[in-house]
Amino acid sequence: MNSKKNIKFKIFEIPLLIESKLTKYFDVILFVGAKKKIRLKRYIGKGGDKKIFTILEKRQTKPSKKIIICDYVIYNNKSIKNLKNNVKFFINKYE
Repeated sequence: MNSKKNIKFKIFEIPLLIESKLTKYFDVILFVGAKKKIRLKRYIGKGGDKKIFTILEKRQTKPSKKIIICDYVIYNNKSIKNLKNNVKFFINKYE
């Protein structure tokens, strides 16, 4: 009998995983999403341009479709501390 403690896993950050049709190579797909307004604010805060953000946004699969495809969703609309807690909860689920 295998214990959960014997299971090893790796987490990969792949921004265009769904768009690249690579989901079949992974056992569990986690989507970390945030409201568009929050993502734009963060992008501009890191020196990004609103026009570029809009172009990139249009090329990506809509979050509503990603949520359907993914096994687990974390909403990143709050603080980094909240995000870390949600990620820890996710990891504990699979440990």
